[in-house]
This record gives sequence, C-alpha cells and structure tokens, in this order.
Amino acid sequence: ILQVAGRSSGKSLQAAVFSILYCLINPGHKVMIVSGANFRSSRSILELIEKWSLSKKGALLRQTIQGDMMKKPDLYVINFKNGSQIVAIPLGASGGDNLRGFRCNVLIVDEALLIAPKTLELVLKPFLMGAADATEKQEFRRREDRLIEAGKMKEEDRREFESVSKLIQ
Repeated sequence: ILQVAGRSSGKSLQAAVFSILYCLINPGHKVMIVSGANFRSSRSILELIEKWSLSKKGALLRQTIQGDMMKKPDLYVINFKNGSQIVAIPLGASGGDNLRGFRCNVLIVDEALLIAPKTLELVLKPFLMGAADATEKQEFRRREDRLIEAGKMKEEDRREFESVSKLIQ
C-alpha cells in the first residue's frame, strides 16, 4: 500500500487509526512504525494514540490497552490486552543497521522517500517475515507430515498459508 499525500493531510492520524483497528481486529499481531525523517515522526503516532486513550472520550480505547505505553529513548510500545502491539522505532543515522531482528505483521514507513531503497529491501522488508501464528502453523505442518508418512495425505495436498504481512509507505 502506498499513500501519497500533502503536508497536514492527516497521514499520521490515518496511521494511528489504522494501527488501533488492525491490532483490535487481529489478536497477537504487531504493527511497526518507522520514519525516514526521524524518530519523533514515528513516535508521534503512538503519542497520539496514548493521548486519545487518556482523554475523556477514550474510555473504550483505554480498556483495550494493557498498562502504560513503554517509552524508551529508541523504542515506544503500546500493548493491547489481546496480545497485539504497536511499536515505533528509529531508523537511526546508520540507515537501519541497528534494527535487524525485529518482526511485525504490518510495517508502516513514514517519509519512505527519505529511506534508501537498499535499506528498505535489506533491513525493513525482512521485518515482515515473521508470522503472528508461526507456532500454530508449525504444529499444522507436523500433523501434515505425520499424515503423509502414514499415507493418508499426499504432499501436493498440503495447505498453503496466505501471507497477512503488509508494507505501508
């Protein structure tokens, strides 16, 4: 998904609303937000969500969030009671070399034009390789293996899992 919009057109607002709704609808999933500009841009989206949850009208949202937002110099996290997370991380001056190892189901890249294509391909896109239900899929594969060994199923009848990972720029 690629969104092209002008300044002050509500991109951060849309990212915040999308992140909340995605996490509420998809238990155990993770939305990660990174910005090509600076950490302030990505963390401002989580600060907006926190502001909404702490407002008088945010009672329902507040009920879905587990605890307070974790705020570290290089990591902001909102945990939902259903196991989902929204995470903001800095790209950093190193072009993302310090970010390897993160996993998510949805990656929101703010100011993507400021990120080198190599960084996008080699550092950020691999974040999407981890599935929220990887343990369940592994168990399913083991059951299929046993059925194939017993001759009750053919290799070509294996289930194909659809990817739910999304990159939003």
